[in-house]
Amino acid sequence: MDTYIAHYRQEDRTAQLLSTHLKEVQQYCEIVGKKMNVQHIAGLVGMLHDFGKYSEAFQTYIREAIEHPESPPKRGSVNHSTAGGQLLLLFWSKQADTKLLAELLANVIYTHHGSLLDFINTEGESPFLKRPFIEDDIKKMASQFFNEVIPQQQFNTYMNAALKEYLTLIKEKSAEEIARLNFFLAKYLFSALIDADRTNARDFDENKSSDYQEVSYVPQFMQYKERLTKALQLKQQQALQNRITTSRQYLSDQCAEKATLPTGIYTLSIPTGGGKTLASLRFALSHVLHHRQQRIINIIPFTTIIEQNAKEVRTLLETDDLLEHHSNIIEDEDLQEGSHTFEALQQRRKMQSAKDNWESPLIYSTMVQFLNIIYAEKSRYTRRFHQLANSVIIFDEIQSLPVKTISLFNEAMMFLKEYCNTTIILCTATQPALEHVEHYLHIDGELIDELDKVLPDFKRTAVTSLVREQDWTYEEVAQFATEKMGQVDNLLIIVNTKTAAKKLYQLLSDDGWNVQHLSTSMCPAHRQKILAEMRETIKTAEKLICVSTQLIEAGVDVSFQCVIRAQAGLDSIAQAAGRCNRNGEAAVRDVYVINLKKPSERYLQTIVTGIEETGMILRDMSLDETLYDGDLLSMDAMKRYFKHYYYALKHELNYTIDEGLQLYDLAFSANASFVPSTLAGRLLNRHAFKTVGRHFHVIDTQTTSVIVPYEQGNELITQLEAYDAIDFSRFVKQAQQYSVNVFPYERRLLEQYGMLAVYETPFSKIYYVREGAYSENDGLDIAGDAELGLLTM
Repeated sequence: MDTYIAHYRQEDRTAQLLSTHLKEVQQYCEIVGKKMNVQHIAGLVGMLHDFGKYSEAFQTYIREAIEHPESPPKRGSVNHSTAGGQLLLLFWSKQADTKLLAELLANVIYTHHGSLLDFINTEGESPFLKRPFIEDDIKKMASQFFNEVIPQQQFNTYMNAALKEYLTLIKEKSAEEIARLNFFLAKYLFSALIDADRTNARDFDENKSSDYQEVSYVPQFMQYKERLTKALQLKQQQALQNRITTSRQYLSDQCAEKATLPTGIYTLSIPTGGGKTLASLRFALSHVLHHRQQRIINIIPFTTIIEQNAKEVRTLLETDDLLEHHSNIIEDEDLQEGSHTFEALQQRRKMQSAKDNWESPLIYSTMVQFLNIIYAEKSRYTRRFHQLANSVIIFDEIQSLPVKTISLFNEAMMFLKEYCNTTIILCTATQPALEHVEHYLHIDGELIDELDKVLPDFKRTAVTSLVREQDWTYEEVAQFATEKMGQVDNLLIIVNTKTAAKKLYQLLSDDGWNVQHLSTSMCPAHRQKILAEMRETIKTAEKLICVSTQLIEAGVDVSFQCVIRAQAGLDSIAQAAGRCNRNGEAAVRDVYVINLKKPSERYLQTIVTGIEETGMILRDMSLDETLYDGDLLSMDAMKRYFKHYYYALKHELNYTIDEGLQLYDLAFSANASFVPSTLAGRLLNRHAFKTVGRHFHVIDTQTTSVIVPYEQGNELITQLEAYDAIDFSRFVKQAQQYSVNVFPYERRLLEQYGMLAVYETPFSKIYYVREGAYSENDGLDIAGDAELGLLTM
C-alpha cells in the first residue's frame, strides 16, 4: 500500500498518517518518561503501540470503514495492538534482563485500549501468554515501519538506550525490589501511552497542533507565591492576637524555611486549628519552585474540605487555574462489538476529554480518586498516574487513609519518592503510625521543629468522657444537648452514621431548636450553603445546634462553643475537638464523648475497632488519672492508639480478598504461591494487574454518582432531558457541585420508585435524580440505614 492510515477525520475527510501518529505519540511519551528518567523506554511503547496497523488486514479494515461509514466493519475484527509487543519479545527474549523489560512493555502495548493483563492470575493461568499471535508477517510490517518511522539502525540504538535506562533502575536490587518497581513502572508507562494516544487522537479530531512540549508552570507558581505571601501578611494583621495566632505564624514560617529540603516524604503534624492548609501550601509553592517540579496536588478525604479549601486558595491566589476533581459524573460503559459508528467514537473522545487528565498546576482531589489512579482497573484512572511524578503531593488528614490500603499506599509513596522526584507531605494533627507497619513508609522527617513546645498553645478544649456501661439513647443525647444549650449559644453533635444524624436532627427539631443537619446525602453546593449559614448564625450569637456525620471533622473551618462526639477512634475525637473553640475565642471549652449503639461491624469494622481501642485507653485512664498526663488527646495516647489499632487490624493492612489472598502479594510478590511450574520458566514477571484492579475498591461498596435537583442542579438536569448540545468539559465541573454518591441499595430504591433517570450515549451514562427525591433538610431522601461515606469520590 502507498499510504498507511492510523485515523480518519470525517468532517473534512482527512486521514492521519500512521507514521505521523506513531511519531507524535512517541514524542508525548518521551516527555512523560523524562520525569522518571525513562524517556527511551516510554518512547519505545509510544512508537510501537500501533505498529500492528501496518498490517494489510488493518489497512483494508480502516479503508472499508472510511468508504462505508453507514455500515463499518465490526470493531475489533482486526487485532492491531499485539504486533508491537511481539516485535519487542522477538528482539529481547534471550537474556533475563531484556526479557523482563520486554514482557512489561509488551503488556502495556497489548492493552492500550483496555487494562493491563495478568501475567499470572489466581487460577495459575497466564492471560498474557494467551494473547493471540497475529497472522500477518511481522517482518513485512517491520520493513514498512523502519522505512516510515525510524531506520532500523537508529531503532536498535534507541532500544539500547531504553535498556540502559532499565538496567540503571534495577541495578543492585533484589528480586523483591525489582518486582515492586516493575509493577509501578508498567503502570507509569501505561499511563503515559494512553494519555499520549488519546490526546493525539483528540488533537487530530479537533485539527489542533501536536507539537508537544514539556509543561512548565514556573511563572504561575512565582505569581502564586507572591500573592500568598501578601494574603498571609494581611490575615496576620487582621487576626485576633493571642497565643494561637502567634503559634500559627510560627508554624507557617517553619514550613517556608523548610522548603529547600530535598524531595522526600515528610510529616506536617500541625495541631487542629493550626493553619496547616495554608502552611502546607506555603511550603509547596516554594518547594516546587526550588526543585522545578510541575504541580501541587492536594489529596483530601472529604469533598466538603475540597470545596472549602479550593475556594479559599482560589481567592488567595486570585486564580481559576485550579482543578477541583471530586468524582466521575460520566460513567463509562464497556464497548459493545459492532455497536458503534465513527460519529459515536468521536463523541466518546469528547466525553473522555471532559474527564480531566490532571494537566493543571494545582489539583484538589480525594483519596478515593488518588488510590484509584494507582490501583483501579479502569484506564480513565491510570491515565493520570504519570501526573503524580515530579510533583508535590499534600495528603490532608492522612489519618483517614483506609486501613486495608495502607501497605499498597506505602509502596506507591516509596516509588514516587525514589523514582519520580516527588515530594510527599503527610498532614494531620493525629499522625498514623505508617512507619511502624510491616510494609512501612520511610519518613524523612517532620517539618516543624520543637513541635512539643507549640502544642500547649493549641490546647483550648477539655475532653470529658461520659462513656458508660449502657449505651446512650437518642432521646438521652437530645436531652443532654438541651441542657448544654442553656449554657452556650451553639453546639455540635457528631455521630457515626447518617441514620443516627437524621434521628437526632428530627428529635431536636421537634423540640423547637434551630437545628442544621449535615450529611453525605447532600450535594457539595448544599453543604456549603448550610456551612455558610451556620457561620453567620454563630457570628450573631443566635442559638444553633448542628448534627453531622464525620464529614465535618476533617478540616471544616467552623468553631462551636461545645461539642458532643459519639465514641469513635481517638483520631476522630481529636478532629471533633478541633471544631470546638477553634480560634481560642475562650480560654477553654467542653468536648463530651458519649457511647451510642455501635454501628454494624459488618459494614464499619474499622469504626468499631476504633471505638474499642479508644475504650481501652479510656478504661486505663479511669484507673490511673496521671496516665498520658491526664490528656486523652496527647501525642503519647495517640501513638498508643494507632499502634494497637493497626495491630488489631493487621490482617487487613495488605488488602485481604477471597480465600485469604492479599492484593499486596498479587501486585508485588516475586514468588507467588499460585504460580505453576509450567509457567515459572516461561514468564519472568508475575504481576496480576487485572485481578488487583478488579478487586481494588477504596470503599467496600462501590457508589454511583448522581446529579440531584438542587438549585443549579435542576438546570443541569434540564439540559440532559432536553438533549441540548452540551459542553461536557464545563458540564462535568459544574455537576460535581450538584452530585451525590449513592450505594447500590440506594440506587435500587431510586430505580424501584422511578426516581432515577439516565442520559445515555453509546459509550457513557450520566445518572440524575428526578424531582421529589431530594429535600432541603435531608438531601437525597432514601429510607433505610446507610453506610457512612468516609471517603467520598
